[in-house]
Amino acid sequence: MAKHTCPNCQAEIHADLVETTGRAECPFCAADLSGQGLPECAQAGTASDNLDDTFDESGQATQGLPPVPDKSRIKVIEANSNRLVIYIPGGGKQTAGTGCFAAAWLGFMCLFTPPWVFGMFQKGNDAPPLYFIIPFLGLFWAIGLGMAFLWLKMKYQRSFLLLQRDRLVLQKVLFNRKSVTETPLTPESRAELVESYQQNDVPVYRIEVQGQTRPAKFGIPLSDPEKDWLVDRINEFLDVVTVRVVTSAGSETVDQPDGSAGEPAPDAIADKCYERLTPATLPADSRIAIDEDSAEGLQFHYLAVGHAGLRWVVPIVTIPFSLVWYGFLFAFIGMAWQMPAGGMSVVFTLFAIPFLIVGLFPLGIGLLAFRGHTTVRLTRETLSCRWHVANLGRSKRVGTSAIDDIRVENAISAAGQNPRIRGAKTAGKAAPNLAICLVRAGSRKILLAILQEEQIHWQVASLLRTRLQDMGHTLKP
Repeated sequence: MAKHTCPNCQAEIHADLVETTGRAECPFCAADLSGQGLPECAQAGTASDNLDDTFDESGQATQGLPPVPDKSRIKVIEANSNRLVIYIPGGGKQTAGTGCFAAAWLGFMCLFTPPWVFGMFQKGNDAPPLYFIIPFLGLFWAIGLGMAFLWLKMKYQRSFLLLQRDRLVLQKVLFNRKSVTETPLTPESRAELVESYQQNDVPVYRIEVQGQTRPAKFGIPLSDPEKDWLVDRINEFLDVVTVRVVTSAGSETVDQPDGSAGEPAPDAIADKCYERLTPATLPADSRIAIDEDSAEGLQFHYLAVGHAGLRWVVPIVTIPFSLVWYGFLFAFIGMAWQMPAGGMSVVFTLFAIPFLIVGLFPLGIGLLAFRGHTTVRLTRETLSCRWHVANLGRSKRVGTSAIDDIRVENAISAAGQNPRIRGAKTAGKAAPNLAICLVRAGSRKILLAILQEEQIHWQVASLLRTRLQDMGHTLKP
């Protein structure tokens, strides 16, 4: 079938547009296409009879859908019971970080490459081998250029989403280059957030709709509210409505797309009560060791990882990994210091510093799991928690007067995970009673215990809650 192109947004237009929609108007940007030679029909120029919503001059839907998030440039072009057409502009929250990272990486490579190129032309046995230099530099240049291309796509690529009951069509336009992908849908298809990558240890999600053969993926540059809004609109159109109800006990219902919502999520942790517990009444077989119990404060400690299996498995994986990591790094640094150009050895050593720091994380995790302890101290002024191996560790503290609650919670629900993220609901069902003990003080949370036997979580929370009550500090029941 012959196709036409919108002169405004460059979207591909099917020749039967007027016949199927009843108007000569671009479904993506609402531009007038009456002069583009589209075949006419008896209803040309009039609104379609089955159109449920009315549109303003910008093409934004004025009825039927919730408004887009503030400052969003997303446009709803068409929304009725048969079609949902949405324009997704380029740019967004994630583009700035990606662009800065790509610029910094390429800038460093511009400074790092000349000494190596100079070394390639050195004569003699001390000249670095080409079979090492070219692949080594090529790998880092490929990473930088790949990040730069990703930034260009995120910044300037526009997307046009067409959703029908049985298919999803996604057209992407980048510098007048168009690509169109069509995904056949099934009755089980739904939109979800899937982690694409991490930026500063924060997951960045994309929108993914599973089809018959492959998923449709888009929306990485959008802000989190925009992604949430778009996922909800797609699922509403596909009749996959998520229902979340808070019961009188404070627990949330399980999301059930098939209409079986309303059953409380299983959470045995929330059904338990806190008992009064002091150091004198602490069970004799408890693994909590009391360091101080006086009028000035309460201090105790316990193993950072309580499960015996994890105390061995984690170090077996992380410590050898760190040793191999540092072995490769020191080998490369040693090779650099053997090269005749002295400046190159210094540059390479500086370049290796971030990688040396990265290697400390798995090493620290392994040592903490094997020989680490958690020490908690509560006074009238502060509550502090220190995770440490001997004298090396990290502490967090909060003012006692600012504490709102100390409790044992489900690790999944405590994280406040977005229910739109793939696996959020199934993870809650698979491990409903994965306990953690934490302190809440306003928006702050301090983790006190994780990967412990459940009784340790309850004893830690009960000891601290009892001491706070004795101080006259009121907590939630």
